[in-house]
Amino acid sequence: MEQKRIQYLISTSLDNKLTIEERFELMAWLHSTEADSDCRKVWNETDAEIDKMLSDEIWSSVKSEISPVPKLAIPSKFKMQSTFIRRFKIVATICAIVCSSVLLSVLYGDNISALWEGDAKIYSFEVQSGQKASMQLADGTVVWLNSASKLTFDDNYNDDDRIVNLEGEAYFDVAKNQNKKFVVKCNGVEVEALGTSFNVKAYLADGYITTTLAKGKVKVSSEKEDVYLSPSEQAIYNIKDKEIRKDAVSNIALADFWLSDSLVFDGVTLESLSHTIERMYGVKIMIRDKSLNNVTFTGTIKNNSLPNIFHLISLTYPLKYSMEGDTIWIYK
Repeated sequence: MEQKRIQYLISTSLDNKLTIEERFELMAWLHSTEADSDCRKVWNETDAEIDKMLSDEIWSSVKSEISPVPKLAIPSKFKMQSTFIRRFKIVATICAIVCSSVLLSVLYGDNISALWEGDAKIYSFEVQSGQKASMQLADGTVVWLNSASKLTFDDNYNDDDRIVNLEGEAYFDVAKNQNKKFVVKCNGVEVEALGTSFNVKAYLADGYITTTLAKGKVKVSSEKEDVYLSPSEQAIYNIKDKEIRKDAVSNIALADFWLSDSLVFDGVTLESLSHTIERMYGVKIMIRDKSLNNVTFTGTIKNNSLPNIFHLISLTYPLKYSMEGDTIWIYK
């Protein structure tokens, strides 16, 4: 890759202004066999440029002492310092790339991938059980993905409209654009927004798709009906019956607790709670006595380890648990 292109991609990544295509271009280069030699070449050439910049800056300082500078003019040495600092940031980043893969974390690492489906390029942003991640889309919309979730969109995103597909759970802080609708599609439901913040929970294992609105306004649509939500309301879509129910939300923290590493539940069955814990911690929960499935729990647990969570749960109901590797057994 050419030196100027490398410097452009790296400096733009520092400002967090890379497009999706440019992120993939930079990631592909980082993983290529030419990356190391390219970095060293850029470093050697930039090193010579820095020497020249320093000598020019010294000469500019000398000239400023000899010739008066107009009051409204910006001294050249300050322009050189700005250019020098920016170039130094670029070189420092290149050195970091040579020594490690720090920049990959800025580019979402292995969470994002791309493939072709016909003439369309499909991007996939995915996290595994026990993980969470966030990304900024091309329009400025920020998406947080919960454990075992995937977001997909094509390379036409933000051209005429903004459409994403969700499997799992995500929180969206949508960039305002009255001319381009933002739509989340998930298993028969479409959630449309025009500048708002909301949570969508669409795990197939749950049997429901729940949209909870924090601020703004959204429209939740199915084959049968449209439902409009105001802040602190949620729409619950029954995947089996294809019906939507709208409810008021007394505690908005119930929707986005996972963003703050908290566990919030209000009248939740042990079976449902187990699914949530499995995704959050990447474990498997086995309930030996099925009569425990429908036992309900209410509470808030903040920043706790897995053993502490089950210890606190066991204090509110007479049940026992044992841990065998990544499997947790629950019984009376």
